[in-house]
Amino acid sequence: MPVEFGLSQKDISDKQFLYLLKKGNTSAKILLLERYRNKPTKKIKLQRLIRQLEDSGVKYNKFYEELSTHQVAAILITPKTVTKKLPIRSLIHPTHNKSLNDKLSKVWWEEKIYDYERSIRYKSLSIREDNVDFTSADVKKIRFAIMWLNFFMTQKSKTLIKDSCLSKDARLVFLEKGFSGLYNIAKSDKRILKKYFSKSDEVTNKSFYELASLNFRDVWINFTSRDRQKIIKSFQHLSLEEHAPNSYKNLPIYYLYNSTFNTDINKLTKLFNVGYQRMMTAEILRKDNETLLNEVGIFDTLYKQFSKYKY
Repeated sequence: MPVEFGLSQKDISDKQFLYLLKKGNTSAKILLLERYRNKPTKKIKLQRLIRQLEDSGVKYNKFYEELSTHQVAAILITPKTVTKKLPIRSLIHPTHNKSLNDKLSKVWWEEKIYDYERSIRYKSLSIREDNVDFTSADVKKIRFAIMWLNFFMTQKSKTLIKDSCLSKDARLVFLEKGFSGLYNIAKSDKRILKKYFSKSDEVTNKSFYELASLNFRDVWINFTSRDRQKIIKSFQHLSLEEHAPNSYKNLPIYYLYNSTFNTDINKLTKLFNVGYQRMMTAEILRKDNETLLNEVGIFDTLYKQFSKYKY
């Protein structure tokens, strides 16, 4: 029986395996060690890298060590049903070249991955409705993206944002009592807070106060004004809440990529790397938040007053 989408570990390059390894993919760890079994120099370097990754906090599943190589490979190359039901455009990925990401971003969201299983398997992918044709080289990269997406979607969707401006308890105060609640628990800077709150709306800017962090600020301030506008427009153009089921909020932030606005995938990767990995965290990029996003001082003030707050 043919393997779905023509996926095979043999088609995964060492570079792609290393990418998965650094993201915590246990299959990549096991299979790459097996690939280097008779290459002692490479194996030693790989083992050293694995130790470094584990020391940095990357965790691998020890259960895989009890499985055969065949079983481990099957986990990697067998996409789950939930993954196959996702849009083709969710296969946008930073390891792709710009041409491929541009093509994927032009595909209508209703075109699902499973609809094109046979086409991907036989490297003859073409989406007539959107007038998009993919080369054999494109399809090879798309196959890798399916494996990565399948792994990503099986990870816990818990937000990985660090250095949040509002602690969990402070966010609860905001949800229950709004700006007046935050104002009351602040120890100082109340005059400054009042100024920021006067520029905000508790409903339309809710996502900003829930998702703001110092890490976001550090990335955002290094984007050009033009890049910021492109990303905000990409989110606005997507209108996720209008066209997609709630589950799409778990899609990678790369789903934002838009060829029309010439979005820079590397900018999205910078956000991904500081915890803004899923579309639910991209909510901070709403057009309604633009004024607040460009108020650099607001991040420090909120962090100072609310990041350590506990009931």
